[in-house]
Amino acid sequence: MLPVILGSLLDLTVQVRAAEADIPTDLRMADFAHLCAQLDAATGLGALAAYRASLDDLNDDVIEGDLLAQTVLKHAAGIAPGAEERMTSAEWLYALTGLYSGEECRPLPKGWPTTGKVLSDRLKRLQPTLAARGVLIDWGRTKTSRYIEIARPAAPPSPEQEAAF
Repeated sequence: MLPVILGSLLDLTVQVRAAEADIPTDLRMADFAHLCAQLDAATGLGALAAYRASLDDLNDDVIEGDLLAQTVLKHAAGIAPGAEERMTSAEWLYALTGLYSGEECRPLPKGWPTTGKVLSDRLKRLQPTLAARGVLIDWGRTKTSRYIEIARPAAPPSPEQEAAF
């Protein structure tokens, strides 16, 4: 029985590696995503769709468990698509803290960033999760200071809009 199982696995491996598939560029772990796409091309199992769904679930869990991520998403909802906001990390800390506390001045939760550096580090860790929700974070520098930019990309044109051009 074992030789048959091993032979089947090796046959499947050859089929998968020989299959032509587009490399997904929008996913982390691109090698694994490419392997899923090849598996789909060879067998039609839907592995890439399952991988995307599991990443969406993971992003939901991260956002649900992180008040800073929720606050950034709340702030970004007020940014027009295609626009961005630039501030220093200390200015972002002040703005996000004020947004979280609100008018009722609720106390900050344990683990809330206390300095601009801590905020910047947390945003770097949250960057892929927030990007999956349409909020792009970038860091830059001018001649006099550093800044963090939070942006919402413009929505891609719909097929109807493209046909109008």
